[in-house]
Amino acid sequence: MSCGRPSRRARCVGPHFKFEECYLYPSLERFLGEGYVKKLLNEHDGIFRSVWKLAKLAEKETWSDADVKSAEANLDLIYEHPIGCDGLSLWMERLGAEERDELWKQMHATRRKGTGLFDYYYERQNA
Repeated sequence: MSCGRPSRRARCVGPHFKFEECYLYPSLERFLGEGYVKKLLNEHDGIFRSVWKLAKLAEKETWSDADVKSAEANLDLIYEHPIGCDGLSLWMERLGAEERDELWKQMHATRRKGTGLFDYYYERQNA
C-alpha cells in the first residue's frame, strides 16, 4: 500500500498503531515491563491528539503565530515516536522464531485491513 496522500497515510498509520497496541506491546511486555508499555500507549495518545490538532489547523485559511508554534510543537511530538518505535525491533529478536512469525502474520493481517488512524482511535476508545 502506498502512503502518499494524507488519507492513505492515515490508513498506513492506523494499522501500525493497532498492530503495536494489540500484538507487539503485549508480546514485549515481559521484557519492557508494564510501566514502559503504558508509556508507549501514552505516546500514542499524544500522537492522536497531535494529529487531531494538526488536522484542525489545516482547516484554517490562515495561521496566527500561535498556530504556527502549535503546529511545530505537535510535529515534534509526532517525530519522536518512530525513533523509540524502531528500537522495539531489537526487543523482538528476544522472542522465539514461532512468536516472531505469528507477529509478522498479525502485522500483515492488520495492514490488509487498513483501519484508518482515527477509526482505530474510536475503536480503541470504545473497547
